[in-house]
Amino acid sequence: MKTILEKKLTYKALGFLYQNDFLIDAAMENPSPELQAKFKIKNVCAVIPGVLVERLESTLSLLNMTKGEFLTSAIIDALDKADSVMEECGVTEHLEELADHQAKEREVA
Repeated sequence: MKTILEKKLTYKALGFLYQNDFLIDAAMENPSPELQAKFKIKNVCAVIPGVLVERLESTLSLLNMTKGEFLTSAIIDALDKADSVMEECGVTEHLEELADHQAKEREVA
């Protein structure tokens, strides 16, 4: 368990790192057409169970986070994990070999 000092230092350090995130979040909530085009911003929708939505909204309210902020972070973490698992299982190597094979076939054709 962290001491009071460690908790306070962690809070301050994270606050320093993420102090300008609210500007990004505000821009992402209602992006202009120019911003959408420049950064290829897209809306991601998914149907999920109501109990999960309630839990998400409760947690976000408690932490004062937006859905976009939370889901962007969660998706990045999930994709990083997926990349790691695919690398461990040899998917990346297999795809590279497949691409090499297809490139050689194109050279012959």
